[in-house]
Order: sequence, then C-alpha cells, then structure tokens
Amino acid sequence: MLYLILLCLFLSFSCDSNSAAPECDDIVDCLGVCNGLAVLDECGICNGTGLIEGTCDCDGNILDECEVCNGPGLDCNDECEGAIIDCNGVCGGDSVLDCEGNCNGNAVIDECGVCNGDGIVDGTCDCDGNVEDCNDVCGGDSVLDCEGNCNGNAVIDECGVCNGPGLDCNGLCNTSGCVNMIEIEASSDTSLEILYNVDFNITGFQFDIVNIDDITDVSSTNPNVAGTFALYFLELSNSDGYRVIGANLVGSNIPAGCGLLINVTHENQDNTNAELVDIIFTEDIINAGFPNSPEICPN
Repeated sequence: MLYLILLCLFLSFSCDSNSAAPECDDIVDCLGVCNGLAVLDECGICNGTGLIEGTCDCDGNILDECEVCNGPGLDCNDECEGAIIDCNGVCGGDSVLDCEGNCNGNAVIDECGVCNGDGIVDGTCDCDGNVEDCNDVCGGDSVLDCEGNCNGNAVIDECGVCNGPGLDCNGLCNTSGCVNMIEIEASSDTSLEILYNVDFNITGFQFDIVNIDDITDVSSTNPNVAGTFALYFLELSNSDGYRVIGANLVGSNIPAGCGLLINVTHENQDNTNAELVDIIFTEDIINAGFPNSPEICPN
C-alpha cells in the first residue's frame, strides 16, 4: 500500500507542468538530444561506424598495388609510374589518336570545334558564317546606304538614282538632270505624247521631232493648250522629221508645272526612236517670234 502511494506521488511530481526541466548547457548532439553523446563519424554520418575495415574511403574503395586509394594499380610495365599502352601498342609510348581516330594522324579540332574543319571562313567573323556590319559588329544589322553612310537614309529611287527625286509629276524619270524638261512618250504604235515639266509659264513653243515619218495630226487635250494655242506641224527639209509650233492666240499661258503638252498622231510605224531636238520655249511672245528661251532639256 505504501509503495502505491509513493508511486502516485512520484508520477504526480513528474507530470507537473510547472516542474523545472533539466538544464541543457547549450549542448545538443547530432541526433538533437540535449547533452547527448551521438557524434558524426569520419564519413559525416551521425553515430556511424566510420570506415569499414579494409577500405580506404567512405565509398568502400580499397588501396591498389601502388597504395593509391581506388587507383588503377600497376601500369603496363608492372610499375607504379602510370605508363599506358599508346595507339601503336607501345607501353609508355607517345603515339596518340587524332580526332578522326588515326594513330599519329594530323586531323585536329578547328576553332569551331569541327574535326579537320576549315575554321572561320575568310570574309566571315564567326563559325556561323556571319560578317561584320558597317559598325564592325559581327553579325550586326547595320548597313551602308547608297551614299556609303552606315545606317544612313539615302536610298535608290524609282529611277535608279541614289537619293534621287524619283519620278517627276508626269510619272517619268528625270534622266537629264535639268530643271526644265520636255519629254516624249509613245502612247501607242501610232501616237506620241509630248509632256512638259517646267518652272515658268509657257506662252509659246517650237521643237523638231526627228526619226519619225508621216505625222497626220497635232492636237492637245490640255485645256490650257486647246483653243488657246494654234498648233502647226511641217515636214523638215531633210525629210527626217517634223517641226511643231505652238503659237499663242489670246495672250494666255500654260502655267508652270507639268503635264501633257500635245498629242502627235502618225502613220503606223515604229516610233521608239523618235527624238525631240532644237527645243524653244518662251515665257513671252512678241510679234509671234521667240525671244531668248529658258534652257529646256529633252528627257
């Protein structure tokens, strides 16, 4: 009976939540036990047994004949010098395989990592075949414009001219380089259009159309010409073409700009060689004569 009483008192004291816990002295072993005795062995295992007898490391390897842990053992000369048999079967020889597998061959890995390759090709800057752009960046996207400026804005226009003005207001290329031009275009096998592009008001004109025969009519659908100018044509004395004259009847003019001047109709023939020569335009007509004409270029 006394034993039971003492046991109950002991248990009551041990389960008391207010009872003092044993001091730990800030020492916890590798199992997390306060003031425990468990330690890491030489292989880093908690409470482990360390190296297994007869092994030389924690992986269970053993010493070879040359006392090297997990070593290759004796070489091909039964020595511990590390000699190996080369590709010619010589123990300790210096023959080696090239990258193509040939013993003492010449094939080598090039700068692009290719066996017996050509490396970086001339004119390129890397193994991918890229080239340096105009800013010296390998594989860059900077380019020269048609004037030779890196990343410049100059472009070839519709007429093939670098940084040119492109088509004129008649939809044609100004190949003469002149400010004031007269142009001839074949509208069909039997008709031509004479176009103008000038920076002055036209009050009269005269020119010869050569390399053409049998003109039958000269007219105009331009309201500034039709009914305002008298249009004449006459055959040249050498029979190589015709002279066309536009005489102002009412003192008006064709405003500066561009457009159709006259239509020329001729007999069915090849008109691809027709040319304009001896061109005279005027800004003012005096007594039906032509004073000094501005420079006009055929195009």
